[in-house]
Amino acid sequence: NGRFGSGLGETGWEKSVVDTIEPTTLEEIKRVLPDLTPGEAEEVLARTHLVRVPFDVGGLTTVGLADAFDIVPAVASLVVAKLSEDLTEIAAAQRSTLPTAPARRTVDDLVALVNDVVRVADATALMKAELKRILVPLDLRPKINMSSEDFLAGVDVRPGHISAHLDVPRPAHLEQIIHGLEEKDFVLVVGASGAGKSALVWRSAYSLSGYLRPFRLSSVRPNEVNDILDYVDALAPSEIAPVLICADDLGRPATSAWEALASALVERPGVKLLGAAREEDFRPSLAAGRAVVVRPFLDRPLASAIAQVLRSRGVTTRLSVDEAFARSGGLLMEFLTLMVTGNRLEAVVGEQIHSLLEAERTTDREALRYICAAHVLGTGLVADALP
Repeated sequence: NGRFGSGLGETGWEKSVVDTIEPTTLEEIKRVLPDLTPGEAEEVLARTHLVRVPFDVGGLTTVGLADAFDIVPAVASLVVAKLSEDLTEIAAAQRSTLPTAPARRTVDDLVALVNDVVRVADATALMKAELKRILVPLDLRPKINMSSEDFLAGVDVRPGHISAHLDVPRPAHLEQIIHGLEEKDFVLVVGASGAGKSALVWRSAYSLSGYLRPFRLSSVRPNEVNDILDYVDALAPSEIAPVLICADDLGRPATSAWEALASALVERPGVKLLGAAREEDFRPSLAAGRAVVVRPFLDRPLASAIAQVLRSRGVTTRLSVDEAFARSGGLLMEFLTLMVTGNRLEAVVGEQIHSLLEAERTTDREALRYICAAHVLGTGLVADALP
């Protein structure tokens, strides 16, 4: 990734030296090429490219191979090492080959090499089925079919809502989170229920997904910590290809071992952490002595800006900004629900629950019985167990 001397600049892959350098420089080069006539020299230079590779071509190749072949980055890095060795040998062998029959490598050769390395590495040991549920790549595809009114009336925000651009912008809070990740590699979003914590976490991950590889952590219990650490190591995080681990509802029983996991992950280069916790669940140890704590709040200027966004989307509002803001208690979701429905979020949820009393929704009511019981007990349910 250096620079060329003697006034030469890079040509790129599409153009040759003949196409890009000054005629006088071309003539000087021809004169110093040994044992070649001017015509032969020009023919060689017409096939010569000056290319400057990126800063870390190995790291970028690792990420590209991992994505193309659906293998963990740790195994992809082994492929890169093997590929470098192979290309070094084939380059040396070109010395004894004829121009009409050069040694070559094709895509099929690359596939065969990858298969050989995967078999040797046996990466499946690092990809246990339970880990695929606990720590998964964040799915940011806009697959949710929902109107702005339905979303703003009050839902549990998921990543798909963000990629569908249903959330409302909060640039100041978003900037706090991104700056915290840049400075400390660890940010905790803390606030009351309805403050919009989850939306901020998923919006931040969406905004950074071109630079970071975002993953969603659904639970972390004491017996899972070491397996999760092994899995993160298998992702081969680095400064050139960093990983972002996102976790919601910290401080709850399902994430009881977060402190142990976070303390280990913050020491790993290329790993960034972004979590959210309710105010009543927050304890300083969740920050692992390092996190930047962001507490989102709704002030009057932000309320006015959000009202303008609602109008630009054609959303019908029921209350004025001043009335909704005064009744919201500084909570974003309460404010949005008041603006869109004229009712408090509790009333909206109450209507949703009341609709479960319809005769044909027996299965919904049965599922809700178990889910609510688990919530009261502070535990979780395996979704596959509900049927």
